[in-house]
Amino acid sequence: MADVRETLDTSWTEHDRTQDRFAAFSALDDDAKAGWLAYCVARSLEASIGAPRKSGQMGPDQNDLHDHLAGLMGINPASHWRPTAANYFDRVSKQTLLAHINEVGGPTMAASFMGSKKGDLSASCERLFAGETIVAPEDKAAALAWVPAHMRFRVLASPDAEAEGVAVPDEEAAIEGPAEPIGEPMHEDDLSGDTVDEPELIDA
Repeated sequence: MADVRETLDTSWTEHDRTQDRFAAFSALDDDAKAGWLAYCVARSLEASIGAPRKSGQMGPDQNDLHDHLAGLMGINPASHWRPTAANYFDRVSKQTLLAHINEVGGPTMAASFMGSKKGDLSASCERLFAGETIVAPEDKAAALAWVPAHMRFRVLASPDAEAEGVAVPDEEAAIEGPAEPIGEPMHEDDLSGDTVDEPELIDA
């Protein structure tokens, strides 16, 4: 944000009186004023995770405005952040990793990793979600577009769609992983000491 601030036209701030600053700002061209508007909106947004408070997560609740703005601007979190063993996969359970693999490649792919040790599985996930694993094109595309559920923006219904009863993705379904078990039943030894079966909150 500091870098963006330095690109803005601040000449209008040099006046002492408020009315003079207002007049000077009003005289700026449309691009300069739009830059200030974008900067102020960005400064005013409060970051929040994509999970309702009733799910037990701490922090700000879901924000419809964030989701709406993301849709308008076509924001794609996957283009700004990719999961690695260090920043994500090492920090969640083996069962969670298998659920992520199931999400992008289906139960057959997930079952093929069932016998992997947790550390090896984390490294495999890093390669898979970086597009470095040889898989079917549609699975590779799904892996490259994937981010943890709490980093995803929801698709909101428009007022017209709500009035007409058009179905939209359920907000809880959008943040929850697969509900069904993956592959063969997991044994206690497979978890390598991990008992958390839902993604934990981490610093990106």
